Amino acid sequence: ADRFDLVAWRCRQTGRIDQQPGDSAAHDRLLWLNPRADLPERAAGADRVSLSSLTGEGVEVLWGAMAAPAAGMLPPPDQMALNTRQRVLSQGAAAALRAAAQESDLLLIAEQLRSAMRAFDAITGRADVEAMLDALFGRFCIGK
Repeated sequence: ADRFDLVAWRCRQTGRIDQQPGDSAAHDRLLWLNPRADLPERAAGADRVSLSSLTGEGVEVLWGAMAAPAAGMLPPPDQMALNTRQRVLSQGAAAALRAAAQESDLLLIAEQLRSAMRAFDAITGRADVEAMLDALFGRFCIGK
């Protein structure tokens, strides 16, 4: 994947940032994390989210920092959120339904409706389950 929705980057034990995550200067959704903030030597600047698993410090701030960019990625309430695969399939279904509406031959109408139904089945997972699972798990990028 060439694009990330959010990058969380952990600072080193000293609280210094001595390594940049890829092209971080161009990344507008980069969170600098400062773990173990309960230790005195782990003081962090205002540009970082300080976290402590011992005290729970910073968890609410982290949730807020993740929620803000996530909210900006959502479609308006009257629209559905679709991934690229779902969008392509729904556009194909819409095209097939438009074509069916223009046809007068019942056999061609039935074929267009079948095509739209196959696209909807692929979106919902009723058909082509392996391709759907490949698309789903192929998007995971879990790194350290």
